Amino acid sequence: GAGYRETVEAAGLPYRELLAVRDRSLSPEENTAINQQRLCDWLRSFPERAGIFTVEDRLTQEIHRACRSLKLRVPDDLGVMSVEFHSDPMPTLPVPTTCVLQDIERVGQTAVEWLMRLIQGHPAPIGTLFVPPMNVEASAASVIGGPFCPCGRMPKASMSV
Repeated sequence: GAGYRETVEAAGLPYRELLAVRDRSLSPEENTAINQQRLCDWLRSFPERAGIFTVEDRLTQEIHRACRSLKLRVPDDLGVMSVEFHSDPMPTLPVPTTCVLQDIERVGQTAVEWLMRLIQGHPAPIGTLFVPPMNVEASAASVIGGPFCPCGRMPKASMSV
């Protein structure tokens, strides 16, 4: 989202977005192969130490698959972190991956509360509201002091309003 992009750019880091393409004239297998190649090409463009923040289990799995094919070591060469909006366990991954389980019900409740305040004529909040996650399943190797977060600080969950 824009909040994440603004935060990354404000820190002086480049923001990169990869969009998967679905060509309806191709089979699902052909689309998967094309997107896997695009993902590998994208990963090759990264600096020596980098990190990826995903918002989808399937994408996290695809990143791990691409890293294996490129012989990139997660987390040594590439940090991977995921945010989830459901409590289903992350599918088995080849290495531990830090996962932030977002409290989507609390995010929705907070959004409704602020919407009601706006409807009642109260001023809009200034800045970003931080809604703490339900759980952070941290893989110390992939985030804390690792390539994704060399500062050693845990990320904060946020909601832009």
